[in-house]
Amino acid sequence: MGILDDLEARDPVTKTVAIYMDTAAVSEVMALRDEVQRVRANELPGLKSEAAVHQRRLEEAEARMLESEREFRFKALSDAEYDHLLNQHKSDDEKLLYDPETFPAALIATASFEPVLTEAEAHRVRGLVSSYEWDALFGTAFKVQVEKPRPFTGPGTDRIPGSGLSSITASTKV
Repeated sequence: MGILDDLEARDPVTKTVAIYMDTAAVSEVMALRDEVQRVRANELPGLKSEAAVHQRRLEEAEARMLESEREFRFKALSDAEYDHLLNQHKSDDEKLLYDPETFPAALIATASFEPVLTEAEAHRVRGLVSSYEWDALFGTAFKVQVEKPRPFTGPGTDRIPGSGLSSITASTKV
């Protein structure tokens, strides 16, 4: 096998972001975390812990929230693919690198591989998630393009130490 075959066969650089489908559980977790903290701060030593009751409810809500987690995985595009995508979605405003209305969905669709999304599906996702979740999806798809691994070499060698540097996976939980 030649170098081109090796490069084509390697795993892509990826990043993962999770979205929770049970938004009620997410809201409950956020509220209960605040409540547990508030109760603990005001508790008197030696009394039956009200915080323990809230803590049990918090753990149950966290379990429901985690059960509803869905991951989106994005891969780094080649520089040529990324440049082509940017050129397809240029902004009319010279101060902007891309059209903020079309580029995010296009990048999400092009870089997604678990699940695979079309551009139309990515636009539909935008209407189904919060702006925070959309920013997390786009931000992750964008970061994998610009935060590619920077392998290092050891002294006196041109080889990259270790293995798997071409397949770095990061996780951002939403």
